[in-house]
Amino acid sequence: GVLSTYQPPQGVAELTRQIKIDYQTGLSILNKPFLEFDNLSVLEEMNVNQKAFLIHSDIEFTREDEKWRWPGVRPTVRNKILSIAAHLTAQILIPNIFAQNTEDMEDKQMAEVMRLILEWNIRNSDYDITFLNGVIAGLVNPVAYIDVAFLETMQTIKKKTKGGFKPKDVIDEFMSGLQVNNVPLDEVFISNPYEYHLQKQRAIGRRRFIEYSEAKKLFGKHKNWKFVTPGIKTIFSEQDETFYDQKDEQLDTLADYFVYQNREDDLEVPYMNGIYMGDDNDDPTASNPIKHRDQADRPKYNLVKFGAEPVDEKKFYFYKSIASKMMQDYNLTNKIWRTVVDTDTLGMKPPTGIMGDTKLETDIYYPGSTFGVSKDTKIMQFPPGDSRGGWNILQALENSISESTQDPF
Repeated sequence: GVLSTYQPPQGVAELTRQIKIDYQTGLSILNKPFLEFDNLSVLEEMNVNQKAFLIHSDIEFTREDEKWRWPGVRPTVRNKILSIAAHLTAQILIPNIFAQNTEDMEDKQMAEVMRLILEWNIRNSDYDITFLNGVIAGLVNPVAYIDVAFLETMQTIKKKTKGGFKPKDVIDEFMSGLQVNNVPLDEVFISNPYEYHLQKQRAIGRRRFIEYSEAKKLFGKHKNWKFVTPGIKTIFSEQDETFYDQKDEQLDTLADYFVYQNREDDLEVPYMNGIYMGDDNDDPTASNPIKHRDQADRPKYNLVKFGAEPVDEKKFYFYKSIASKMMQDYNLTNKIWRTVVDTDTLGMKPPTGIMGDTKLETDIYYPGSTFGVSKDTKIMQFPPGDSRGGWNILQALENSISESTQDPF
């Protein structure tokens, strides 16, 4: 890289160095093989499960004599997960609220008011589709997240006046109020894979790519915004404690938005393309408190973490997903399914052996066709295989998958 024009004060440089260490730790956790995932990394486990949910097949027959074979997979994982998600969502989309004292009329009235407020916010936001997608993500992936915020966002409109159209700032009703969003697991970086609770993580980070127009709305008035350049990532070098610019084609159209949070230090710092966008450049650790707080004004990470089943008793941070739980039966089902389909396909048009000097120039594709051969030629059709055993195995596998996913429940 080349020397960057962005060279912040020593306090910002030191904080960036510490955050970079936590960033690399979080990135390593996502890419590290874990015994809990059969020596797959979190991202590899996610990809395997998502392929099954999206009904993607890894089988491809390239040889000419094998292209007739069936490469498909059964939609078992997708069907089961959507069924579970539908039942869960229908039951708990709008949670109930009960009075602390059911004999107290004031408590009962307050519970009813709170439920009406909760239901109003749910019906006037994207909570319902976010909740459904979150449930599906929790059933498919090793972990799922939802972030929650209550915002007042402004937008600029054109207001007609006597002198023509003039810009005016008004509240954006779609982007204001209760905002709940699904957060992909590869956007969240943690500091300890063997701490189960999110709020007990010493530090977390979230990295996502956003439009430059959105980035400008967030930080266009920040004094460091002038250093943000499309296509350029600013990197801190520990060797000489200097910032360098590197070309990154991924950032030509989208900005790299990273937010670091440390609950122990009550610290929240945003970066855009590697440029510090926090407050008070002279002493950044003394300012920049975490924005999301509880009723006692204590900092909290503004993410909800959830998943399907715990992996083991070691307080492993990630979960055993339902897709992963079905994977052994799913793989065997597809193997038997392809074998059964190939067997029955072959049975509908079995191969034919010809003994003698006659050579047939073409295959016979239609019923009632005739062809001539010498009197010594013998034609033998190979008997088709029996697929009944395969169909019985498929039924047993379906039962096994239903048991492991508690389908009747």
